[in-house]
Amino acid sequence: MRNFCVAAVLAMTTAIPAQADITAAQVWGDWKTYMEGFGYQVQAREAQAGNVLTVSDVTMSSQMPDDGGAVSVAMDSMTLTEQSDGTVAITLPASMPIAAAIKGEDGKPMDLSLDYTQTGMKMVASGAPGNITYVYSADELALVARKIVLGGAALDLRTARMALTGLAGETRRTTGTTTTSTGQTLTAATVGWDLDMTNPEDQTPVKVAGTMTGAAFNNTAVLPIGVDFQDLAAMMASGFAMDGALTHQGGSSDISFVTDGSASGMKTSSTGGDLTFRMDKAAMAYQGNTTGAKYEILGGPVQLPVIVDIAKAGFNLLVPVEKSDTPSDFALGLTLADVVVSDIVWAMLDPTGQLPRDPATLALDLTGKARITADFSDPAQIVPDAAPGEIHALTLRDLTLRLAGADLTGAGDFTFDNTDLTTVPGMPRPDGALDLKLVGGNALLDRLIAMGLVPEDQAMGMRMMMGVFGKMDGADTLTSKIEFTPDGQIVANGQRIK
Repeated sequence: MRNFCVAAVLAMTTAIPAQADITAAQVWGDWKTYMEGFGYQVQAREAQAGNVLTVSDVTMSSQMPDDGGAVSVAMDSMTLTEQSDGTVAITLPASMPIAAAIKGEDGKPMDLSLDYTQTGMKMVASGAPGNITYVYSADELALVARKIVLGGAALDLRTARMALTGLAGETRRTTGTTTTSTGQTLTAATVGWDLDMTNPEDQTPVKVAGTMTGAAFNNTAVLPIGVDFQDLAAMMASGFAMDGALTHQGGSSDISFVTDGSASGMKTSSTGGDLTFRMDKAAMAYQGNTTGAKYEILGGPVQLPVIVDIAKAGFNLLVPVEKSDTPSDFALGLTLADVVVSDIVWAMLDPTGQLPRDPATLALDLTGKARITADFSDPAQIVPDAAPGEIHALTLRDLTLRLAGADLTGAGDFTFDNTDLTTVPGMPRPDGALDLKLVGGNALLDRLIAMGLVPEDQAMGMRMMMGVFGKMDGADTLTSKIEFTPDGQIVANGQRIK
């Protein structure tokens, strides 16, 4: 299914004036080669009349691996017109039908009937064979679902549409002897989506609508020539690489459905966001941020709105994937900054107002070194139930948890000896230290006791544990330094506990 999107991307490519002339036949040949490289079979009738090449009855079809289904894209006709400046103008039909027959993991078939539509699209291609640039603009590009059949039963689908308006972009494609390199930039005034259907499980209405403004996307890719693009392992081994970024200036969504006979829903909004990604044979990396996020949830037996505001939410992930004799970098991060919940939530959790209602924050920033020992490109070499790699170093750059008047922070740095799996059974021996600081912990515990959430005897046990692993540094400040020594000892604030 995923590859039918390639057709949509291809249909949105055109060109700028260049130094060399290019013919309509060469541009059409480039398109065919590109689609065939993704595993599509391309069939069409071609007719050249002067400087105009008309391509009609176009079909592009592809079979999914492991009998997973098929995808086909059709065009009645398209024209490629050679212009006096050496460029080629491309005119596409207003609508292109897309059909996909997919077999799910449960073996049940899913049939999709879609239309890819365009309004006011202008396209020009320039360059030379093997080095072509496409530039395009459009008032609107849309993907509309006409019919969805699951397990032989058609969904009651009233609306299913995604559209980009005010579109402008450029795609550059360079073909070498073993790889094809592409680069793309794209901007859209708005990105919108609209779904109105009946839930097939209980026959209740489901509606989803949303929009995003000021969207911008860019990416580059290196695509191996002559490799099955549905075989990810083979692609990676042959030099496949991709990176990109998406940004937007704000958006909103509105979801409504029925739960246990009651109307439910959620509204979301944000003031902006971004997402970046990178993938190659060595590593995968993702990073995303959202600012000014707001969530309003309505549903359940109470039927009262729950509102959550988050000033900034973000994540980052870096994972090595290539088998290696030397450790590589990895990273994991999460941020939820200045989280505020509505008074209704506080009234349910803390009706007597015992807890401070300051904004909450959670931040985690981990980096380290790990060595991948499994060859993911060859499933036969992966040993079931065996760890696919070794951790060699771990750094806690930041730990912050600020909630209900208490503030916990921490940082630490460790190395691991993978030749010693007995000192700490089941894991490589650590060597390093973790520093923690808790401000306001005793005050929070007193409030929880007053609220009846923590019994006195349990609170006493907690205070004793805090005394073992930490030391008081001020009226309500607890610090702790946990050390793992090379000889296998665990030391808390200078006192050996193992």
